[in-house]
Amino acid sequence: EYVLIDNFVLDYLLLKLTFIAKKGVLKKHGLLVGALFGSFTAILLPLVNLPNILLLAIKIFSGIGILLCAARFKNILQLLKFFNVFCLLTFSFGGAIFAIFSLIGVDYSILYSSGEVFPIGVILVLAVIVYKLLFSFFCSLYQNKLIYPFVRRCEILHNGHKIVCNGFIDSGNQIVYGNFYSVCIASKSLARNLVFQGLIGENLVGEICINTVSGKTQLKIFEFEKLMIYSSSKVNIIKDVKIGILQNAIELSEDYDLILTHDFL
Repeated sequence: EYVLIDNFVLDYLLLKLTFIAKKGVLKKHGLLVGALFGSFTAILLPLVNLPNILLLAIKIFSGIGILLCAARFKNILQLLKFFNVFCLLTFSFGGAIFAIFSLIGVDYSILYSSGEVFPIGVILVLAVIVYKLLFSFFCSLYQNKLIYPFVRRCEILHNGHKIVCNGFIDSGNQIVYGNFYSVCIASKSLARNLVFQGLIGENLVGEICINTVSGKTQLKIFEFEKLMIYSSSKVNIIKDVKIGILQNAIELSEDYDLILTHDFL
């Protein structure tokens, strides 16, 4: 039963990471069904006396079976791509756990001791740690893939001062002031920096009410002399740019401090 639990948890974590790394259509309770299939297969395989080459083939097909139990695939090529990721993660888990045991000076063979409850608990704890690390890595990778192509280095120029920040081009930013001027949104830290530099005050041009995820809030609109948006070797200069600061300003992201509008491209 400990072996069953051990394999079930590992297969579940591996499946979950696989579908984080590559987006796919999971079946209802697909992760649970796939993990159960994998754990029962892992228990039955040692009971069968077969040549190594045949055992390897069965393990490969069982891995494919785990994926088929978990999700729907458009074609064989898509299935094979997911299988490659699943195998890579499996090797990563095993290698990471082996490395951890080596670092703490524990014999890796203890994992194969029969009748020991303690080693199984250890490997599950290590598996969760490795899962957390890989989960953070894939989330960061996915976020970078979505965000970085739309991040631009910006400079806000006003009254002889220059503030450098990163801006994010958001096509969903449809905020307009005075039925004509597109409005950028500053983060809490950028707003604080603008106040510290003395760039907030008489340049207040108006205030509008907007809808946010937390409800309606007031947006104060300030006008600055120039906004420089850098893209590769090109620079786009927006004169008399309007930048809004929310009544309860929030931090936007570690990657950018200013939400731009698609009109500024």
